[in-house]
Amino acid sequence: MIGNPAGMKNLIVTRTSYGKIEVLDFAMAFHQDLIHSHDLLKGDANTEKLVQDLSEAAPNLALNVKNASAPSSELWAWAAVGILLQAAAMGIRGVTTYFWKWDKAGVPVPQYGYPCFIIGTVLVMLGVIACGHVIEGITTEHYFTPGTMQPGGVFQSLVRIQRSCTVSGQHFGSFGIYNSDDDLRIRISRLNKPEEQNYR
Repeated sequence: MIGNPAGMKNLIVTRTSYGKIEVLDFAMAFHQDLIHSHDLLKGDANTEKLVQDLSEAAPNLALNVKNASAPSSELWAWAAVGILLQAAAMGIRGVTTYFWKWDKAGVPVPQYGYPCFIIGTVLVMLGVIACGHVIEGITTEHYFTPGTMQPGGVFQSLVRIQRSCTVSGQHFGSFGIYNSDDDLRIRISRLNKPEEQNYR
């Protein structure tokens, strides 16, 4: 959605054992053990700062809204299709150049044509792989799941509130964007600080 991501907030809605509805922000929910992460040690100074940073950061809808991004199995399947198509393109080009000796507009294909094609294709593939590696090295994903509640309490839902805003003269109203009922996890991807980055 177009808008100001700084105007978006993760909120956790719970119902206590007394039937009272509570709406907490990310940091408050973490400190009250309503959400937790196996990767973070509660009470640690670095964890406290990280949780506060994550609480103030704009939510990532692509990671949290159901069907916003393809499942990993589908991504792997398309990656396999891409590899097969690329291999077929390189193989067919080699066969037509060296075995079938096809010409181009009546002129034989130069001997340096196929090696240049292979080198260019391989360099493009290596560039894509390197870009993916760099992105993985400078970002970290954190996963939070519902934690413990008082007996009788219910973790009801996760909602992201987008405040109304105007972008390029177009007005966007306020929205509440919910997780699906069967998925109460919070996934957050953040850019690492320079000293935390590992993309070599």
